[in-house]
Amino acid sequence: MSSTRKKTTLIILIILFVLLALYFIFLRSAPDYDDGSGTLINLGDIFNPPEEESDIINELQSPAEMTPSEAARAQVKDIAVSFAERFGSYSNQADYQNLIELKPQMTAGLKNWTDNFVFNARKNNPQDAAYYAQITKALAAQEKSYSQESGQAEFLIQCQRQEFLISPQNPRTYYQTLKITLLKVKDAWLVDDAVWQAEGIGNSQ
Repeated sequence: MSSTRKKTTLIILIILFVLLALYFIFLRSAPDYDDGSGTLINLGDIFNPPEEESDIINELQSPAEMTPSEAARAQVKDIAVSFAERFGSYSNQADYQNLIELKPQMTAGLKNWTDNFVFNARKNNPQDAAYYAQITKALAAQEKSYSQESGQAEFLIQCQRQEFLISPQNPRTYYQTLKITLLKVKDAWLVDDAVWQAEGIGNSQ
């Protein structure tokens, strides 16, 4: 009986060791991404950022731990992150409705830009054309400027994007930063400008 227990314990330890080894191998083998500057970036670092990047990816705080000004600032950042994901996600088969539904969160200038974009997109990739879609997920947000008094804020939202051509299978995955400018209009923060930067990590300006 004692021998059987020893064998069982030994097997469990071996399994745990193998799983732990596979975990570290997976992290170290994350593919390198060329940001266009000749510097290779390990994509595993995006999802496991080092502590020194805490100025880009802020630690989560509960509302109870925030002052009123901090809570207001965090709310504007949340607006920017949510907007980036929705602004970068659309398809011709859905007739670009994601972008149309975002218009209440835009200033008049960005609404006009969106109308023109959707008009051209519907002409070049109509609903009955080959499938085309973009899906965007925000990875990190960096505050560039914020002023409650002047009612202006700017954020850089680093995103992972997937482009689907013809089929919803095997998308092209790439990384892009969206620069978002917000204005406070009356009591609401609206997006006044949203500009995609060059593809690649680290191309934010």
